[in-house]
Amino acid sequence: MQSVNKITLLGRKELEFTVSGVEYVCKYLNPKYLINRVGIVDSVRYSIATPERAIADILHVSPKYHFDNTMAVEKLDINKISKEIGYT
Repeated sequence: MQSVNKITLLGRKELEFTVSGVEYVCKYLNPKYLINRVGIVDSVRYSIATPERAIADILHVSPKYHFDNTMAVEKLDINKISKEIGYT
């Protein structure tokens, strides 16, 4: 399993920052993909990507990104989400 050194966010700007000792890195994602709600779960206070959406997003911005363990997610779902968003 991978240890998490930084939390990755996607947004309109590339930026790195630290809050309460936690490091964050924000990678640029075209706004046409940011507003696409496929694979996003909304609650009253926040929205969060499903694991499949998060993997599709990170592979879009970093195609050579390596995951140690993908057994917990369905690769077919990742491919389906990628197509629905317009990544492939």
